[in-house]
Amino acid sequence: MRTQFDRRFVLGGTITKVRAVLILLACLPALSSADSVEVAGLKGGVTHSFVRNQESAEICWAYALAGLSEGEYIKQHPMNWVILSPEYLGFYHIYFQLKLNLKYFYDLATTLENTPADEADKKKQEDIAKAYQFVKASGVKLVNKRFRDGDPQPDVQTTQPPVDANTFFDPDMGSTEANALDEIKTVGMIPALNFPLKVESQDLETKLEAAIPQFIGKYMLSTQSLNDFKGVADDGINDALFKALASMLETSLHLSPPRPHDVFYYNKTQYNALTFMKNFLKFNPDDFVALQVDQASQAKALDAVQAALKLNYQVPVGISLFNEQMNQAPISGRFTEEDCPNKNCTDPAGGHELLAVNWLQKDDKITGLIVKNSWGTTDANGAAFGLDANGNKTTDPKQAGYFVVTSDFLSQGFSQDASNGWDIVLPRTVQQDQKFADIKIELPSDTLGDGSLPASSKGDRH
Repeated sequence: MRTQFDRRFVLGGTITKVRAVLILLACLPALSSADSVEVAGLKGGVTHSFVRNQESAEICWAYALAGLSEGEYIKQHPMNWVILSPEYLGFYHIYFQLKLNLKYFYDLATTLENTPADEADKKKQEDIAKAYQFVKASGVKLVNKRFRDGDPQPDVQTTQPPVDANTFFDPDMGSTEANALDEIKTVGMIPALNFPLKVESQDLETKLEAAIPQFIGKYMLSTQSLNDFKGVADDGINDALFKALASMLETSLHLSPPRPHDVFYYNKTQYNALTFMKNFLKFNPDDFVALQVDQASQAKALDAVQAALKLNYQVPVGISLFNEQMNQAPISGRFTEEDCPNKNCTDPAGGHELLAVNWLQKDDKITGLIVKNSWGTTDANGAAFGLDANGNKTTDPKQAGYFVVTSDFLSQGFSQDASNGWDIVLPRTVQQDQKFADIKIELPSDTLGDGSLPASSKGDRH
């Protein structure tokens, strides 16, 4: 998707380059609210790492969760910042989504193996097309699956024939954020330099695109391979599936992903991904909870976000976007319902995850959230892009890359589909203090299981 800035924005999967620079934006005392002027709640926002650029990698949720952990570390070590690898989280999100949905692939493979020989080639190509959509939309493109009537379909540029996603995807998946928090407990986090996954040229991207159907045909449409993918080793990872998925990156990008227990050194100390998260970052995913906001709970949710921000916590916020708004947001720096003709957008673009670092208020009423985006800080011409952390226009790229999500924007999904709200990741202490537990996103009980059908779960738009 390209805008008039000739910049590709992605909302949520391909794996490409990362710009990784950190800066500390200090949390300063709150400004007083003027009667009729919209002002930022905190000058400069809460403590957080510098705006990064996901480029065309649709792993906004991974950038948000990595940024959340980076900010928590910076609060304790303001002169010793850390840059994490969102792509590491993205790779294992592919792994877990494939693992969780083995039954779907097994059904495809069983049918294929029972297809008469004269029809097998055609059937295999059709199945590869279906599985290609799955891996691209929920794997390499790293967008969680929940496709229903009216939901935006994956933006997949492929020569494969289109597929009705509703015939293939499980309609009862948990949200990306809730899945990711659960996954992090198994795989941990690592510094960006330990998994600098980049696709910096069209040649490499073409090789990765070609490797996906090869991976599918060899492994995901073979009942023998799928049987090998059941069960896990001591580190919670299935050896066969990990090696198969890793081979897709090794053959196309010449990059080997690490396993959670692989040892590395950071600041002359030995860690693996789990000990790095626990002992160095001191980040505990169980300290946070993913919540879906419905129409009745929006005011309470905004109060909870504000309470978290006042305590110097960043808050990941998941929203749904329409293409009409995508055309205007890069110009105004604001996601607002006003960008929809007659306040009625009709062209869904998909979901996007951001990090709330501040809020706007007018007459003591919250009018919007100031969010750190993952679209970089400059446009194609090098000019400052978006707003600053106080929600103001800026010409300084070092201060840019933030957007305002207005409260009317957050309400827009309710007018079309009461289940199409927005979601947040709150510290559990704030959730409990605010008594905000209206719609907790529940995960399948067998998230890391043997590929049987997952239990029903609540909520998701991503």
